[in-house]
Amino acid sequence: MRDERRRRRTGLCALLSCALLCLYLFTGCASQQSTAGETQKEAAAAAAAAENVTEETTAGPAEASAEAAAEPAAEETFRAVDPAEAVIGICIDHAEEDGEDEDPEDREFPAALRKALESRGFAADRILMAENSDEPDKMAAAVRGLLDGGADLLIVEPGDDEMSQAEADAAVRNVCGIAMEAHVPVIFVQQAPTPEEQARWAAMEQPATYVGAAFDARGTVQALLTETLGTKACDHDGDGTIRYLYVTQEGTAQDMLPAAYAAGLKERKIQAESKGTLRDGESLEADLQAALGQHGKSLEMIVCSDDDLAEDVLETVREAGRNPGKDILVLGAGAEEDLLQEIVGGAAAGTVYFDSVTESAEIAAAAVKLCALEVPASVVLDPVPVTASNAQEIRDYRNTFLK
Repeated sequence: MRDERRRRRTGLCALLSCALLCLYLFTGCASQQSTAGETQKEAAAAAAAAENVTEETTAGPAEASAEAAAEPAAEETFRAVDPAEAVIGICIDHAEEDGEDEDPEDREFPAALRKALESRGFAADRILMAENSDEPDKMAAAVRGLLDGGADLLIVEPGDDEMSQAEADAAVRNVCGIAMEAHVPVIFVQQAPTPEEQARWAAMEQPATYVGAAFDARGTVQALLTETLGTKACDHDGDGTIRYLYVTQEGTAQDMLPAAYAAGLKERKIQAESKGTLRDGESLEADLQAALGQHGKSLEMIVCSDDDLAEDVLETVREAGRNPGKDILVLGAGAEEDLLQEIVGGAAAGTVYFDSVTESAEIAAAAVKLCALEVPASVVLDPVPVTASNAQEIRDYRNTFLK
């Protein structure tokens, strides 16, 4: 019996001990879970506080940066300018040749351009002049020099008529790039850009224009001169056909002139026959003498792309025993003083005059518009045909203007 009660007490104690142990373990785990939860909450609160501190610390500069980004940056752009305050940069041939000992035709355009600009309200002391060049680097340096001098508008002759059309187009694009970079409008003169180049200006929204004659106009006007002189004066053998040679510079924009002259003759229904085209060079004199010998009196006219060549041709024709102005006619282009004298004297038949005064007036008018950021359409002028009837008038006009 006692053994049975002993076993019962022992089992009850074991059961009680087991219950106490479970209670202890349960209480300890609950305490640990409570502590861990509090620790996690404290860690989260600390992290939130740190985040708030970071946001407060960095919010000022970030917001300032966002505000700065939101404000548009000041862009360089073309700007309007009062003509009276505008600085005009002129880069043309013979820009620096203004002495009285220079040829009148070389002084005419720079002088006419200055006067025309001043008459439109541009200040004389705000007109800068620089000599142009057919060398790209020198041309770019001249244009940049004008811009460094404060030019608000450029007037540029991109090379000369001894350049090829491709070279002239490249010169125009080069100047356009410099002007666009500087946000300065530009007027091209003398050497006409191609229609494709002018279309490119419009596509790029570049304020640029051209004032002057189309280059092939001299060939067209020479055809008009032939018509003015009359078939009777040109067709010495009276067979109804004018036989001619065309003499031009080699590898230049003048290459287009023989075709322009032929097209002009055809348009005017003048019966003519080309005996070929001769190129300027060391062999020109020999080539011309050979042509004169080959064709004899049937060669009735020699048409030259410029007056310098016409002077050389006159000399060779005389040496060949022909009588220029009588049994053979010589035409030039450019209205240089020496050839005008030959026309007045009856040896040369005619030339083509590019009226610098009219051209300069149109340039000055375009300059006023560009100063207001109004881009005028290009102005293509008609050259003036010169014969013995008006050669002296052209000389007097030029000399009076230059006084």
